[in-house]
Amino acid sequence: MKSVFKGLNCIVLLILLASCTSVAQTPTVSSDAYNVQVAVAVSLTQTAAAIEAPAQPPASATQSTAATSQPVATATPEATATSVIVHVLEPGAPTSGWTTITDTSSAAMASQKRAPGGEDYNLNRFERPFTSGNMVYHPEVDIQTAKLGYDNNFYYVDIAIQGVNPDTNQIDATYAVELDADKDGRGDYMVIAKPPFGNDWVTTTAWVGQDANHDVGGPHPLTSDAPYRSDGYETILFNNGQGQDPDLAWARLSPDKTNTVEIAFKRSLLPTGEFMWGVWADNGNSDLSLQDINDRFTSQEAGTSIYGLSYYPLAKVALLDNTCRWTFGFTSTGKEPGLCAGSLPPGHINAFLYFDSDNNATYNNPPDTPATFMTDIMVYSGTSCSGTPVQTQTVYDTFSSTALAAGKYCIHLNAIYDVVSNDRVVTVNSGANTEADFALQYH
Repeated sequence: MKSVFKGLNCIVLLILLASCTSVAQTPTVSSDAYNVQVAVAVSLTQTAAAIEAPAQPPASATQSTAATSQPVATATPEATATSVIVHVLEPGAPTSGWTTITDTSSAAMASQKRAPGGEDYNLNRFERPFTSGNMVYHPEVDIQTAKLGYDNNFYYVDIAIQGVNPDTNQIDATYAVELDADKDGRGDYMVIAKPPFGNDWVTTTAWVGQDANHDVGGPHPLTSDAPYRSDGYETILFNNGQGQDPDLAWARLSPDKTNTVEIAFKRSLLPTGEFMWGVWADNGNSDLSLQDINDRFTSQEAGTSIYGLSYYPLAKVALLDNTCRWTFGFTSTGKEPGLCAGSLPPGHINAFLYFDSDNNATYNNPPDTPATFMTDIMVYSGTSCSGTPVQTQTVYDTFSSTALAAGKYCIHLNAIYDVVSNDRVVTVNSGANTEADFALQYH
């Protein structure tokens, strides 16, 4: 009997072994039998990534319930680098050197659908704040004045226009300052500000181009060579916040000056500090980067805003205005191409003296207060405060020079307290007031 039980035990053992072998040979589910989907969301600041994968599909009905599940392969996403613009210098407001250009206004003649003057197509002068054909007046294109000032880092250009676009009730034209660095009439740089405009300084509406191949203006700069096509300001240095220098150019709608667009650009763009400048406004089909505009169309193609001329009214060149050019940083000979007509008016220096209580060289009232003791101020011609001063005054807190010819001057204060940035060199421009604040510190 024991031998029989031993035989039965062997039979049972063989059956169990066969059963175990059957389970081990059941096919497993390959990871390739279904797709694993991974979605990655990366924020602009590269601070978050989300990964989502569907659940593993259920086992087939033919599979043994004892089958072991296979692990799901998980993909690890790699975050894509996003360029983040970091600004080192942001504009504020000019502290010195306002120079003003006054342009012809067409507002008084708007109902007559014509410009009163300021238009000379052959010499690249435009007074065209009207639509093509029907001559509807647009105040947002009619420049009234242009002003240029500066601080230690930026040049500032204010473009004051007559009013808003009657169609949109917005100031939504394109505005620009053109810069002639070598004073030959051929523009070298163009800084453009495009809408929409807010009251904060931004770089995303600014553009800077350079005429590196010197073909702006064609064979005869400013004078029409139509039909002639240059590639204009073909070298883009800055475009909507993108460029080698992320702080190169900025724009905004002035928060405190009526109907005024402000453009700021780094002084490093014009390292010599001497140039001619003028401004533009356009809300038509002109591309301000493709200068000179009077080279691209003949007078007949462009039309005119001057009633009575054979090419009246405006045609292909409309809703466009610009100013004559003025000097910065040098004494004009009166013969520079594009120079505003008329005699060269003198300039002035205005200075403000204050007690710098918090020693930060910036006037903040309080705690800073205007100076209350007498100080001798001496103005010297040139870049050195030596020799015989051209003007001397004894003042308390404000100084206004008499008329000065355009050029560079050195200002020295003989004060009983320490003077921040004494022996300061400033540039006086024709017809402009140069502002200079002096901080007096206690030590």
